[in-house]
Amino acid sequence: MGLRRRALGARVTVSDVQERRLATAAQCGAERVLLATDDGFWAALKSEGPYDCIIDACGVDPLLFDIHQHGLIRHGSVIGLVACRPNTSFPWGMLHLTEASIEVSAHFSIDDLQVVLHFLRRGVMRIEPIVSHVIPVTEALGIYAALRDRPDSLLGVIIDWTKTAA
Repeated sequence: MGLRRRALGARVTVSDVQERRLATAAQCGAERVLLATDDGFWAALKSEGPYDCIIDACGVDPLLFDIHQHGLIRHGSVIGLVACRPNTSFPWGMLHLTEASIEVSAHFSIDDLQVVLHFLRRGVMRIEPIVSHVIPVTEALGIYAALRDRPDSLLGVIIDWTKTAA
C-alpha cells in the first residue's frame, strides 16, 4: 500500500527508532525521515499532518492512541496495520469522527505483486537499499534466529527457494 502510494506521487514521511532504517528510507525516496526517539518527534510529525494514509509496521500497542491524540489522520484517511498483534485496541472516536478506516495486511495477492513488479521494472521503485540478506532456503533458520536475537542486524530478507547452501 505505501509503496504504491509513493509510486503514484504521494509525499512520504517515515519515522523509526533506528537511524540506519531512516537512512535507507531516505535512499528509497522518502521526502522526510523522523527519528522517533527525538524530543520533538510528535511535534515534527504533526507539523506535516494530518495524513491521508499511515502505515504501521511496528506493532507498538499505544500507537493508534498516539495517532488519535496527536490528530494525525485526515477525514477519510486510512491506517494500514502491517505489524502483527495478538489484540488491537483503538479509540472509537478516532474513526467515528474522521470517517477513517483501519486496514490490516496479513497477506498479499498476485495483483499486489504485479503492481510492485510493474513499478520495479519502470524504475519507479527500488528495493536494493532495503535488502540486507539474500539467502538460500536452507539458511532460513539462521535468519529467524537473527530476527529473534539481533533484529537490528536485518533489513529486508529475500529467501531464494531455488538455491540451497553450498
